[in-house]
Amino acid sequence: MKRFFINKSIRAKLISMSILLTIVPLAALGMISFQTAETSLNDLGKTNLRNSVEFTLELIQPYETIDFRVVNYSRRG
Repeated sequence: MKRFFINKSIRAKLISMSILLTIVPLAALGMISFQTAETSLNDLGKTNLRNSVEFTLELIQPYETIDFRVVNYSRRG
């Protein structure tokens, strides 16, 4: 690293250090933001799925007590 800076001008050194000091915090911030968003979306998905299942079960529940036996009314006699 020291050899890299020996033959460079002040301008090149300042630019390279500025880029380095900008990229490292941005990369850390990006990783933290990604993990936070991923956790939040996973929680939201679980809640949404749970609510959908509960709603579907509530829709099905009234039909569980219906007797679906076939009654033959076509007897002639």
